[in-house]
Amino acid sequence: VTEQFPTPPHRAIVGAANPNSPVGDKARQQSNFTGHTWFVIPRSAALCGTDPMCSDASAKGPTACSGDPHTHRQGFLMSSHTTLKNINFQGADLGRAASEGTLCGPGAIELPGCLSGSGCSSWDSGANGHGVVHNVLVQNVRLSDAVKRAEIAKMDGNCASGEALDADGRHVAAHQVSVWVAKLPAAEAAQHTNVLIDNLVSMNSRADGLNVHGAVRGLVLRDGHIENSGDDCIGVWGSGIENMTIKRMTTKNCAVTAGAQTNWGSCIGTYAFESLSVDGLTCYDPFLNTTGCNARTHFTAIHLNHAFDQDCMPAGATLSLSGVQYSTSEQPGAPLSRPACGQCRSCCGSCSFDGFDQLSIRYVDGSVPVGSCMRYSAGC
Repeated sequence: VTEQFPTPPHRAIVGAANPNSPVGDKARQQSNFTGHTWFVIPRSAALCGTDPMCSDASAKGPTACSGDPHTHRQGFLMSSHTTLKNINFQGADLGRAASEGTLCGPGAIELPGCLSGSGCSSWDSGANGHGVVHNVLVQNVRLSDAVKRAEIAKMDGNCASGEALDADGRHVAAHQVSVWVAKLPAAEAAQHTNVLIDNLVSMNSRADGLNVHGAVRGLVLRDGHIENSGDDCIGVWGSGIENMTIKRMTTKNCAVTAGAQTNWGSCIGTYAFESLSVDGLTCYDPFLNTTGCNARTHFTAIHLNHAFDQDCMPAGATLSLSGVQYSTSEQPGAPLSRPACGQCRSCCGSCSFDGFDQLSIRYVDGSVPVGSCMRYSAGC
């Protein structure tokens, strides 16, 4: 895979077999590669070349948010009525792309939108794709698990700038963002609709796992596993995100792979949305304490923020929480004493606080105590 492939509308890419266990331990590493379909980014196409800091003269990472998608965004761009199913995908990046803090992707799997994380005016050269998409299925996909895995012990307890290297002390080859939903152009009045991400397993990413910035109605992330990210395992930061559902997801060792570029995030981080439901989240945190951690990083399983830059929490926003479990990776059966949910009112931007202060949170089953999201700080 040396460039981004725009999946034609009304088409399906279906591999030979499901690479993820439908039941049991989805994180178990594959040992039999035969009989499966693979898409592999070669080292020669890595955004950062061989430099984990992405500062090498040949690195494409610094222009990831403005460069040609065909050369800067290796992976799949989904269209309406498309399916991506039963595949393995292996990234090649050894570090986080030095471009807008990687708030523009690139994603192994993307929906159309602006190249830049700060937005664009229309579906012109500043955008990737030609319009909103509907009825997208991503199912049984496994990302960046064909190499030696990252190990938390290699961070040496350095929460802020330690990096989970492999057993040999080497940087782990991976993609940047697992699934990227880009911000839509300002001239676009519609939303993406009906996007199902089912049984996705991502075992290493340089930035976020799922990152949703663009306006989308009816996005469902369910029955998957996201591990070893450089930022939030799941990031939600768009005021046009409506009826999004996170269901029966496991997230583990989030915000551990950015290293010297600094780790930020937790299992879920939100900044803006219209309506979001979390119905079944198991969050395994790699740190027993938060000494030295950056704000919003490992203090809670879920951190709620009032905005990000110009993406503001809208008036009337709603959040539903149920089935949330928060423990450490080392002691998965023992709940952490830290709160499962907290807020960072000061983060991040010049937006009004009105939408955030009026956010309606429904604590469904007591797995997150009533009132705790706004009562506790996420390390801010």
